[in-house]
Amino acid sequence: MALTETVDGGVELSLPHQSLGNTYIELISEVVKDLPGVTRLNLRDNRLTDVGVQEIVEAICGMDGHRGIQVLDLSENKLDTESAQSLCAFLKSPTCCLREILLAKADIDDGETAIVMEAMQHNHSVRYLDFSDNSIGGGYEKTQFSGGPTTGGASIALALGVNTTIRHINLRWNLLGSKVNDGLVCLDLSYNEISPTGALVIAQALENNDRLETLRLDGNSIGFNGGRTLVRSLNYWTLSRTLGLKNCMLESRARVGDCFDPLFPTGK
Repeated sequence: MALTETVDGGVELSLPHQSLGNTYIELISEVVKDLPGVTRLNLRDNRLTDVGVQEIVEAICGMDGHRGIQVLDLSENKLDTESAQSLCAFLKSPTCCLREILLAKADIDDGETAIVMEAMQHNHSVRYLDFSDNSIGGGYEKTQFSGGPTTGGASIALALGVNTTIRHINLRWNLLGSKVNDGLVCLDLSYNEISPTGALVIAQALENNDRLETLRLDGNSIGFNGGRTLVRSLNYWTLSRTLGLKNCMLESRARVGDCFDPLFPTGK
Protein backbone atom coordinates (compact mmCIF):
# COMPACT_ATOMS: atom_id res chain seq x y z
CA MET A 1 0.00 0.00 0.00
CA ALA A 2 1.54 3.29 -1.10
CA LEU A 3 0.69 6.50 0.74
CA THR A 4 2.21 9.70 -0.60
CA GLU A 5 1.66 13.35 0.16
CA THR A 6 0.18 15.42 -2.67
CA VAL A 7 1.20 18.94 -3.66
CA ASP A 8 -2.02 20.34 -2.20
CA GLY A 9 -1.31 18.86 1.23
CA GLY A 10 -3.52 15.81 0.93
CA VAL A 11 -2.61 12.14 0.82
CA GLU A 12 -2.83 9.73 -2.12
CA LEU A 13 -3.52 6.03 -1.62
CA SER A 14 -2.11 4.44 -4.76
CA LEU A 15 -2.70 0.77 -5.58
CA PRO A 16 -2.70 0.50 -9.38
CA HIS A 17 -2.12 -2.73 -11.31
CA GLN A 18 -2.32 -4.98 -8.22
CA SER A 19 -5.04 -7.40 -9.43
CA LEU A 20 -6.74 -7.09 -6.06
CA GLY A 21 -10.13 -8.29 -7.24
CA ASN A 22 -13.43 -7.77 -5.44
CA THR A 23 -12.46 -9.78 -2.35
CA TYR A 24 -9.46 -7.70 -1.29
CA ILE A 25 -11.10 -4.43 -2.25
CA GLU A 26 -13.61 -5.01 0.57
CA LEU A 27 -10.70 -4.77 3.04
CA ILE A 28 -9.39 -1.66 1.31
CA SER A 29 -12.84 -0.11 1.60
CA GLU A 30 -12.78 -0.58 5.37
CA VAL A 31 -9.27 0.85 5.68
CA VAL A 32 -9.71 3.92 3.50
CA LYS A 33 -12.51 5.29 5.69
CA ASP A 34 -10.15 5.47 8.68
CA LEU A 35 -7.09 6.88 6.92
CA PRO A 36 -6.80 10.58 7.79
CA GLY A 37 -6.25 13.07 5.01
CA VAL A 38 -6.66 10.71 2.04
CA THR A 39 -7.90 12.84 -0.85
CA ARG A 40 -6.79 10.71 -3.83
CA LEU A 41 -7.54 7.04 -4.44
CA ASN A 42 -5.94 5.18 -7.34
CA LEU A 43 -7.36 1.69 -7.97
CA ARG A 44 -6.59 1.50 -11.68
CA ASP A 45 -6.42 -1.99 -13.21
CA ASN A 46 -7.44 -4.17 -10.25
CA ARG A 47 -9.89 -6.61 -11.85
CA LEU A 48 -12.82 -4.91 -10.14
CA THR A 49 -16.40 -5.46 -11.27
CA ASP A 50 -19.73 -4.07 -10.04
CA VAL A 51 -19.37 -5.63 -6.57
CA GLY A 52 -15.94 -4.17 -5.89
CA VAL A 53 -16.72 -0.75 -7.33
CA GLN A 54 -19.88 -0.53 -5.24
CA GLU A 55 -17.86 -1.37 -2.11
CA ILE A 56 -15.36 1.40 -2.64
CA VAL A 57 -17.94 3.99 -3.71
CA GLU A 58 -20.10 3.30 -0.65
CA ALA A 59 -17.00 3.59 1.56
CA ILE A 60 -15.94 7.00 0.26
CA CYS A 61 -19.54 8.18 0.22
CA GLY A 62 -19.57 7.80 4.02
CA MET A 63 -16.48 9.95 4.50
CA ASP A 64 -16.61 13.53 5.74
CA GLY A 65 -17.16 15.78 2.75
CA HIS A 66 -14.49 18.23 3.95
CA ARG A 67 -11.71 15.61 3.95
CA GLY A 68 -13.11 13.05 1.54
CA ILE A 69 -11.80 11.64 -1.73
CA GLN A 70 -11.36 14.33 -4.35
CA VAL A 71 -9.67 12.26 -7.07
CA LEU A 72 -10.94 8.74 -7.84
CA ASP A 73 -9.26 6.54 -10.46
CA LEU A 74 -11.20 3.38 -11.37
CA SER A 75 -9.77 3.09 -14.88
CA GLU A 76 -9.14 -0.33 -16.45
CA ASN A 77 -11.72 -2.02 -14.26
CA LYS A 78 -15.14 -3.22 -15.46
CA LEU A 79 -18.04 -0.93 -14.67
CA ASP A 80 -21.57 -2.02 -15.48
CA THR A 81 -25.03 -0.74 -14.59
CA GLU A 82 -24.93 -1.41 -10.84
CA SER A 83 -21.59 0.29 -10.26
CA ALA A 84 -22.68 3.22 -12.44
CA GLN A 85 -25.80 3.57 -10.30
CA SER A 86 -23.69 3.58 -7.11
CA LEU A 87 -21.49 6.28 -8.57
CA CYS A 88 -24.60 8.17 -9.62
CA ALA A 89 -25.94 8.13 -6.04
CA PHE A 90 -22.61 9.39 -4.71
CA LEU A 91 -22.39 12.20 -7.26
CA LYS A 92 -25.82 13.40 -6.15
CA SER A 93 -24.86 13.20 -2.47
CA PRO A 94 -24.35 16.50 -0.60
CA THR A 95 -21.16 15.01 0.90
CA CYS A 96 -19.57 14.40 -2.51
CA CYS A 97 -16.37 16.40 -2.92
CA LEU A 98 -15.00 14.57 -5.97
CA ARG A 99 -13.14 16.88 -8.32
CA GLU A 100 -11.75 14.32 -10.73
CA ILE A 101 -13.17 10.96 -11.88
CA LEU A 102 -11.01 8.73 -14.08
CA LEU A 103 -12.85 5.90 -15.87
CA ALA A 104 -10.61 5.18 -18.86
CA LYS A 105 -10.83 1.68 -20.36
CA ALA A 106 -13.62 0.81 -17.95
CA ASP A 107 -15.96 -0.91 -20.45
CA ILE A 108 -18.37 2.03 -20.27
CA ASP A 109 -21.07 2.11 -22.93
CA ASP A 110 -24.01 4.40 -23.64
CA GLY A 111 -26.12 3.00 -20.81
CA GLU A 112 -23.55 3.60 -18.08
CA THR A 113 -22.68 7.00 -19.54
CA ALA A 114 -26.33 8.07 -19.40
CA ILE A 115 -26.54 7.05 -15.74
CA VAL A 116 -23.40 8.93 -14.71
CA MET A 117 -24.20 12.03 -16.77
CA GLU A 118 -27.73 12.21 -15.37
CA ALA A 119 -26.10 12.54 -11.95
CA MET A 120 -23.76 15.20 -13.30
CA GLN A 121 -26.78 17.39 -13.91
CA HIS A 122 -27.02 17.66 -10.12
CA ASN A 123 -23.33 17.64 -9.16
CA HIS A 124 -21.37 20.81 -8.37
CA SER A 125 -17.95 19.48 -7.40
CA VAL A 126 -16.53 17.51 -10.36
CA ARG A 127 -14.22 19.46 -12.65
CA TYR A 128 -12.63 16.66 -14.68
CA LEU A 129 -14.06 13.48 -16.24
CA ASP A 130 -11.98 10.88 -18.07
CA PHE A 131 -14.14 8.62 -20.27
CA SER A 132 -11.39 7.79 -22.77
CA ASP A 133 -10.98 4.38 -24.42
CA ASN A 134 -14.54 3.17 -23.86
CA SER A 135 -17.54 2.30 -26.05
CA ILE A 136 -19.53 5.51 -25.73
CA GLY A 137 -21.63 6.09 -28.83
CA GLY A 138 -21.53 2.47 -29.92
CA GLY A 139 -25.23 1.82 -29.58
CA TYR A 140 -28.60 2.90 -28.25
CA GLU A 141 -29.64 1.61 -24.84
CA LYS A 142 -32.66 2.18 -22.63
CA THR A 143 -32.00 3.64 -19.22
CA GLN A 144 -34.19 4.10 -16.20
CA PHE A 145 -33.77 7.86 -16.50
CA SER A 146 -34.72 8.48 -20.10
CA GLY A 147 -37.26 5.69 -20.56
CA GLY A 148 -36.13 5.45 -24.16
CA PRO A 149 -33.14 5.29 -26.46
CA THR A 150 -30.32 7.49 -25.25
CA THR A 151 -26.84 7.75 -26.69
CA GLY A 152 -23.82 8.53 -24.60
CA GLY A 153 -23.17 11.67 -26.62
CA ALA A 154 -26.73 12.90 -26.07
CA SER A 155 -26.54 12.32 -22.31
CA ILE A 156 -23.26 14.23 -22.13
CA ALA A 157 -24.80 17.11 -24.08
CA LEU A 158 -27.82 17.19 -21.75
CA ALA A 159 -25.58 17.32 -18.69
CA LEU A 160 -23.42 20.10 -20.12
CA GLY A 161 -26.56 22.10 -20.77
CA VAL A 162 -27.16 22.18 -17.00
CA ASN A 163 -23.79 21.67 -15.32
CA THR A 164 -21.53 24.73 -15.28
CA THR A 165 -18.84 23.20 -13.05
CA ILE A 166 -17.17 20.69 -15.40
CA ARG A 167 -14.07 22.08 -17.06
CA HIS A 168 -12.58 19.10 -18.90
CA ILE A 169 -14.02 15.88 -20.35
CA ASN A 170 -11.70 13.37 -22.04
CA LEU A 171 -13.61 11.38 -24.69
CA ARG A 172 -10.70 10.15 -26.80
CA TRP A 173 -10.99 6.73 -28.42
CA ASN A 174 -14.73 6.20 -28.18
CA LEU A 175 -17.37 5.59 -30.85
CA LEU A 176 -19.16 8.91 -30.92
CA GLY A 177 -18.92 9.13 -34.69
CA SER A 178 -20.04 5.58 -35.43
CA LYS A 179 -23.76 6.36 -35.63
CA VAL A 180 -24.62 8.55 -38.60
CA ASN A 181 -28.15 9.80 -39.26
CA ASP A 182 -28.42 9.53 -43.02
CA GLY A 183 -32.20 9.97 -43.15
CA LEU A 184 -32.58 13.51 -41.80
CA VAL A 185 -34.04 15.78 -44.50
CA CYS A 186 -35.31 18.76 -42.49
CA LEU A 187 -33.64 20.54 -39.57
CA ASP A 188 -35.23 23.56 -37.90
CA LEU A 189 -32.89 25.47 -35.56
CA SER A 190 -34.83 28.73 -35.59
CA TYR A 191 -34.56 31.02 -32.55
CA ASN A 192 -31.79 29.12 -30.76
CA GLU A 193 -29.38 32.01 -30.06
CA ILE A 194 -26.90 30.65 -32.61
CA SER A 195 -23.93 32.99 -32.98
CA PRO A 196 -21.83 33.73 -36.09
CA THR A 197 -19.29 31.15 -34.87
CA GLY A 198 -22.05 28.56 -34.54
CA ALA A 199 -23.17 29.32 -38.09
CA LEU A 200 -19.65 28.66 -39.35
CA VAL A 201 -19.64 25.24 -37.67
CA ILE A 202 -23.02 24.41 -39.25
CA ALA A 203 -21.76 25.49 -42.67
CA GLN A 204 -18.76 23.22 -42.36
CA ALA A 205 -21.00 20.28 -41.39
CA LEU A 206 -23.22 20.90 -44.42
CA GLU A 207 -20.30 20.17 -46.72
CA ASN A 208 -20.42 16.51 -45.69
CA ASN A 209 -24.20 16.12 -45.68
CA ASP A 210 -25.85 15.07 -48.93
CA ARG A 211 -29.35 14.31 -47.58
CA LEU A 212 -30.57 17.45 -45.82
CA GLU A 213 -33.12 19.30 -47.94
CA THR A 214 -34.30 22.06 -45.58
CA LEU A 215 -32.35 23.99 -42.95
CA ARG A 216 -34.07 26.82 -41.06
CA LEU A 217 -32.01 29.20 -38.96
CA ASP A 218 -34.54 32.04 -38.67
CA GLY A 219 -34.23 34.37 -35.71
CA ASN A 220 -30.59 33.64 -34.88
CA SER A 221 -28.03 36.45 -34.67
CA ILE A 222 -25.61 34.87 -37.11
CA GLY A 223 -24.68 38.20 -38.69
CA PHE A 224 -23.06 38.96 -42.03
CA ASN A 225 -20.09 36.62 -41.65
CA GLY A 226 -22.20 33.67 -40.54
CA GLY A 227 -24.75 34.22 -43.29
CA ARG A 228 -22.07 34.63 -45.93
CA THR A 229 -20.42 31.32 -44.99
CA LEU A 230 -23.74 29.48 -44.99
CA VAL A 231 -24.59 30.80 -48.44
CA ARG A 232 -21.14 29.82 -49.69
CA SER A 233 -21.77 26.30 -48.45
CA LEU A 234 -24.58 26.07 -51.03
CA ASN A 235 -21.86 25.51 -53.59
CA TYR A 236 -21.19 22.11 -52.05
CA TRP A 237 -24.82 21.01 -52.12
CA THR A 238 -25.77 18.67 -54.94
CA LEU A 239 -29.50 18.78 -54.16
CA SER A 240 -31.93 21.66 -54.41
CA ARG A 241 -32.15 22.87 -50.84
CA THR A 242 -34.02 25.45 -48.77
CA LEU A 243 -32.04 27.66 -46.38
CA GLY A 244 -34.06 29.87 -44.02
CA LEU A 245 -32.28 33.00 -42.77
CA LYS A 246 -35.08 35.38 -41.77
CA ASN A 247 -34.32 37.89 -39.02
CA CYS A 248 -30.69 36.77 -38.73
CA MET A 249 -29.08 40.22 -38.58
CA LEU A 250 -27.35 39.60 -41.90
CA GLU A 251 -26.56 43.31 -42.21
CA SER A 252 -24.47 43.16 -39.04
CA ARG A 253 -20.76 42.85 -39.84
CA ALA A 254 -18.39 41.61 -37.15
CA ARG A 255 -15.02 43.28 -36.83
CA VAL A 256 -12.22 41.78 -38.90
CA GLY A 257 -10.76 38.83 -37.02
CA ASP A 258 -13.85 38.23 -34.88
CA CYS A 259 -14.87 35.15 -36.86
CA PHE A 260 -12.76 32.42 -38.37
CA ASP A 261 -14.13 31.15 -41.67
CA PRO A 262 -13.32 27.41 -42.03
CA LEU A 263 -14.13 27.53 -45.75
CA PHE A 264 -11.60 30.30 -46.28
CA PRO A 265 -9.01 29.86 -43.51
CA THR A 266 -6.54 32.26 -45.12
CA GLY A 267 -9.11 35.05 -45.15
CA LYS A 268 -9.80 35.10 -48.90
